[in-house]
Amino acid sequence: MSTRKILLCTLAGIAVGILFAPDKGSKTRKRIIDKGNDYVDHLKSQLDDHVEMLKDKYNAVMNSAENIVSTGKAKYEKAGKELKDATADFNKLSS
Repeated sequence: MSTRKILLCTLAGIAVGILFAPDKGSKTRKRIIDKGNDYVDHLKSQLDDHVEMLKDKYNAVMNSAENIVSTGKAKYEKAGKELKDATADFNKLSS
């Protein structure tokens, strides 16, 4: 079911509930406000959970990238040293 249909059904249900509510209007409005606040709190909690999960994934990716860069840099420096040593050895043999 699409989000639009769910939203329309929810609003229709609320409207019917308000029209046929057995309680006074002020009490019904308070219940609606309280329920809305409950939904907002639940959504905030879910959002906080998702943000925390994204932070954790971001940190994991950054740590992994730092390790890859560090390893690559070490290999590059080692290869450069080996090339320099080999060039020096070749120059000694050539002389």
